[in-house]
Amino acid sequence: LDKVYAIYQGRGDRHLAGRALISKGIYVGYGGAAEEAIRLLQEGLSLIDAERDPVLVYSAVHNQAAFLQGCGRLREARALLWKYPATAESVGGRVNLLKIQWVTAVIDAGLGDLERAEQTLLEVKRGFEEAGLYYKAALVSLEIVTVWIRLGRHEEARNLVVEVLGVFKVLRISREALGSLLLLDRAFEEQAATAAKRRGGENRMDGVMILAQGVTD
Repeated sequence: LDKVYAIYQGRGDRHLAGRALISKGIYVGYGGAAEEAIRLLQEGLSLIDAERDPVLVYSAVHNQAAFLQGCGRLREARALLWKYPATAESVGGRVNLLKIQWVTAVIDAGLGDLERAEQTLLEVKRGFEEAGLYYKAALVSLEIVTVWIRLGRHEEARNLVVEVLGVFKVLRISREALGSLLLLDRAFEEQAATAAKRRGGENRMDGVMILAQGVTD
Protein backbone atom coordinates (compact mmCIF):
# COMPACT_ATOMS: atom_id res chain seq x y z
CA LEU A 1 0.00 0.00 0.00
CA ASP A 2 2.93 2.34 0.58
CA LYS A 3 4.09 1.59 -2.97
CA VAL A 4 0.57 2.12 -4.32
CA TYR A 5 0.32 5.42 -2.48
CA ALA A 6 3.69 6.57 -3.85
CA ILE A 7 2.71 5.65 -7.43
CA TYR A 8 -0.57 7.57 -7.33
CA GLN A 9 1.05 10.53 -5.63
CA GLY A 10 3.66 10.57 -8.40
CA ARG A 11 0.88 10.60 -10.99
CA GLY A 12 -0.93 13.38 -9.20
CA ASP A 13 -4.03 11.25 -8.53
CA ARG A 14 -4.97 12.47 -5.05
CA HIS A 15 -8.12 10.39 -4.86
CA LEU A 16 -6.47 7.01 -5.43
CA ALA A 17 -3.56 8.01 -3.21
CA GLY A 18 -6.10 8.77 -0.48
CA ARG A 19 -7.79 5.45 -1.10
CA ALA A 20 -4.48 3.66 -0.52
CA LEU A 21 -3.97 5.57 2.75
CA ILE A 22 -7.46 4.65 3.93
CA SER A 23 -6.83 0.98 3.19
CA LYS A 24 -3.52 1.17 5.03
CA GLY A 25 -5.19 2.92 7.97
CA ILE A 26 -7.77 0.16 8.31
CA TYR A 27 -5.10 -2.56 8.29
CA VAL A 28 -2.91 -0.64 10.74
CA GLY A 29 -5.90 -0.28 13.06
CA TYR A 30 -6.70 -3.96 12.88
CA GLY A 31 -3.06 -4.56 13.76
CA GLY A 32 -3.54 -2.72 17.04
CA ALA A 33 -2.06 0.72 16.28
CA ALA A 34 -5.28 2.69 16.62
CA GLU A 35 -3.74 6.15 16.95
CA GLU A 36 -1.67 5.70 13.78
CA ALA A 37 -4.74 4.34 12.01
CA ILE A 38 -6.74 7.42 12.96
CA ARG A 39 -4.01 9.67 11.52
CA LEU A 40 -3.84 7.72 8.26
CA LEU A 41 -7.61 7.66 7.83
CA GLN A 42 -7.85 11.39 8.44
CA GLU A 43 -5.09 12.08 5.91
CA GLY A 44 -6.76 9.75 3.42
CA LEU A 45 -10.10 11.52 3.88
CA SER A 46 -8.45 14.85 3.12
CA LEU A 47 -7.28 13.56 -0.27
CA ILE A 48 -10.27 11.72 -1.70
CA ASP A 49 -13.10 13.10 -3.81
CA ALA A 50 -16.24 12.37 -1.81
CA GLU A 51 -18.53 12.65 -4.81
CA ARG A 52 -16.40 10.20 -6.76
CA ASP A 53 -16.70 7.44 -4.16
CA PRO A 54 -19.10 8.22 -1.27
CA VAL A 55 -18.96 4.64 0.02
CA LEU A 56 -15.20 5.01 0.50
CA VAL A 57 -15.84 8.13 2.57
CA TYR A 58 -18.11 6.27 4.94
CA SER A 59 -15.73 3.34 5.17
CA ALA A 60 -13.06 5.75 6.34
CA VAL A 61 -15.43 7.57 8.68
CA HIS A 62 -16.83 4.36 10.17
CA ASN A 63 -13.41 2.90 10.86
CA GLN A 64 -11.98 6.15 12.15
CA ALA A 65 -14.91 6.53 14.55
CA ALA A 66 -14.47 2.93 15.71
CA PHE A 67 -10.76 3.46 16.40
CA LEU A 68 -11.46 6.77 18.19
CA GLN A 69 -14.01 4.96 20.33
CA GLY A 70 -11.49 2.24 21.10
CA CYS A 71 -9.01 4.89 22.25
CA GLY A 72 -11.59 6.47 24.55
CA ARG A 73 -11.91 9.59 22.38
CA LEU A 74 -15.68 9.32 22.41
CA ARG A 75 -16.66 12.93 21.80
CA GLU A 76 -14.35 13.12 18.80
CA ALA A 77 -15.89 9.93 17.46
CA ARG A 78 -19.42 11.25 17.91
CA ALA A 79 -18.55 14.59 16.28
CA LEU A 80 -17.07 12.76 13.28
CA LEU A 81 -20.21 10.69 12.77
CA TRP A 82 -22.40 13.77 13.11
CA LYS A 83 -20.27 15.51 10.47
CA TYR A 84 -21.03 12.72 7.99
CA PRO A 85 -24.71 11.76 8.41
CA ALA A 86 -25.27 8.38 6.79
CA THR A 87 -28.08 6.83 4.78
CA ALA A 88 -28.33 3.33 3.36
CA GLU A 89 -27.86 4.71 -0.15
CA SER A 90 -24.78 6.78 0.68
CA VAL A 91 -22.92 4.03 2.56
CA GLY A 92 -23.55 1.22 0.09
CA GLY A 93 -26.52 -0.56 1.60
CA ARG A 94 -28.44 -1.27 4.77
CA VAL A 95 -25.85 -3.59 6.32
CA ASN A 96 -23.17 -0.91 6.15
CA LEU A 97 -25.59 1.54 7.71
CA LEU A 98 -26.25 -0.91 10.54
CA LYS A 99 -22.51 -1.15 11.20
CA ILE A 100 -22.26 2.63 11.50
CA GLN A 101 -25.29 2.74 13.80
CA TRP A 102 -23.67 0.03 15.92
CA VAL A 103 -20.56 2.15 16.46
CA THR A 104 -22.74 5.18 17.16
CA ALA A 105 -24.64 3.28 19.85
CA VAL A 106 -21.45 2.09 21.55
CA ILE A 107 -20.23 5.69 21.63
CA ASP A 108 -23.54 6.86 23.10
CA ALA A 109 -23.27 4.19 25.78
CA GLY A 110 -19.74 5.26 26.59
CA LEU A 111 -20.92 8.84 27.00
CA GLY A 112 -23.69 7.73 29.36
CA ASP A 113 -26.65 8.09 26.98
CA LEU A 114 -27.83 4.58 27.80
CA GLU A 115 -31.46 4.87 26.68
CA ARG A 116 -30.49 6.11 23.21
CA ALA A 117 -27.80 3.43 22.97
CA GLU A 118 -30.29 0.73 23.94
CA GLN A 119 -32.83 1.83 21.35
CA THR A 120 -30.25 1.95 18.56
CA LEU A 121 -28.69 -1.38 19.50
CA LEU A 122 -32.07 -3.11 19.52
CA GLU A 123 -32.76 -1.72 16.04
CA VAL A 124 -29.34 -2.84 14.80
CA LYS A 125 -29.81 -6.32 16.28
CA ARG A 126 -33.16 -6.65 14.55
CA GLY A 127 -31.67 -5.40 11.28
CA PHE A 128 -28.85 -7.94 11.34
CA GLU A 129 -31.30 -10.72 12.12
CA GLU A 130 -33.52 -9.70 9.20
CA ALA A 131 -30.43 -9.77 6.97
CA GLY A 132 -29.57 -13.28 8.19
CA LEU A 133 -26.39 -12.07 9.93
CA TYR A 134 -26.97 -13.89 13.20
CA TYR A 135 -23.35 -13.77 14.36
CA LYS A 136 -23.27 -9.97 14.13
CA ALA A 137 -26.68 -9.81 15.79
CA ALA A 138 -25.32 -11.90 18.66
CA LEU A 139 -22.34 -9.57 19.10
CA VAL A 140 -24.69 -6.59 19.18
CA SER A 141 -26.69 -8.45 21.82
CA LEU A 142 -23.62 -8.47 24.07
CA GLU A 143 -23.48 -4.68 23.76
CA ILE A 144 -27.14 -4.59 24.80
CA VAL A 145 -26.29 -6.78 27.78
CA THR A 146 -23.67 -4.29 29.00
CA VAL A 147 -26.18 -1.45 28.67
CA TRP A 148 -28.86 -3.37 30.56
CA ILE A 149 -26.39 -4.21 33.31
CA ARG A 150 -25.59 -0.52 33.71
CA LEU A 151 -29.31 0.23 33.82
CA GLY A 152 -29.77 -2.37 36.56
CA ARG A 153 -31.90 -4.67 34.39
CA HIS A 154 -30.04 -7.82 35.39
CA GLU A 155 -32.74 -10.38 34.68
CA GLU A 156 -33.17 -9.11 31.12
CA ALA A 157 -29.40 -9.15 30.70
CA ARG A 158 -29.23 -12.74 31.91
CA ASN A 159 -31.99 -13.87 29.55
CA LEU A 160 -30.34 -12.21 26.57
CA VAL A 161 -26.97 -13.81 27.31
CA VAL A 162 -28.67 -17.21 27.43
CA GLU A 163 -30.12 -16.42 23.98
CA VAL A 164 -26.68 -15.41 22.68
CA LEU A 165 -25.11 -18.58 24.06
CA GLY A 166 -27.58 -20.58 22.01
CA VAL A 167 -26.53 -18.76 18.85
CA PHE A 168 -22.82 -19.23 19.60
CA LYS A 169 -23.34 -22.94 20.26
CA VAL A 170 -25.14 -23.38 16.94
CA LEU A 171 -22.31 -21.53 15.16
CA ARG A 172 -19.71 -23.44 17.20
CA ILE A 173 -18.07 -20.26 18.45
CA SER A 174 -16.53 -20.87 21.85
CA ARG A 175 -14.39 -17.75 22.42
CA GLU A 176 -17.35 -15.38 22.24
CA ALA A 177 -19.41 -17.83 24.31
CA LEU A 178 -16.88 -17.60 27.12
CA GLY A 179 -16.93 -13.81 26.85
CA SER A 180 -20.69 -13.81 27.18
CA LEU A 181 -20.37 -15.97 30.27
CA LEU A 182 -18.14 -13.32 31.81
CA LEU A 183 -20.78 -10.71 31.11
CA LEU A 184 -23.41 -12.91 32.67
CA ASP A 185 -21.20 -13.47 35.68
CA ARG A 186 -20.81 -9.74 36.05
CA ALA A 187 -24.58 -9.31 35.94
CA PHE A 188 -25.04 -11.95 38.61
CA GLU A 189 -22.33 -10.41 40.78
CA GLU A 190 -23.91 -6.96 40.65
CA GLN A 191 -27.37 -8.35 41.29
CA ALA A 192 -26.05 -10.39 44.20
CA ALA A 193 -24.20 -7.40 45.62
CA THR A 194 -27.36 -5.31 45.52
CA ALA A 195 -29.38 -8.05 47.17
CA ALA A 196 -26.71 -8.50 49.83
CA LYS A 197 -26.78 -4.83 50.73
CA ARG A 198 -30.53 -4.96 51.16
CA ARG A 199 -30.44 -8.06 53.35
CA GLY A 200 -27.18 -7.38 55.14
CA GLY A 201 -25.63 -10.63 53.95
CA GLU A 202 -24.08 -12.30 50.94
CA ASN A 203 -25.85 -13.98 48.08
CA ARG A 204 -24.03 -15.75 45.26
CA MET A 205 -25.84 -17.10 42.22
CA ASP A 206 -24.33 -20.16 40.59
CA GLY A 207 -26.24 -20.12 37.29
CA VAL A 208 -23.06 -19.21 35.42
CA MET A 209 -21.36 -22.49 36.21
CA ILE A 210 -24.35 -24.41 34.93
CA LEU A 211 -24.29 -22.47 31.67
CA ALA A 212 -20.52 -22.88 31.38
CA GLN A 213 -20.94 -26.64 31.56
CA GLY A 214 -23.55 -26.42 28.81
CA VAL A 215 -21.15 -24.55 26.57
CA THR A 216 -18.26 -26.95 27.05
CA ASP A 217 -20.60 -29.85 26.45
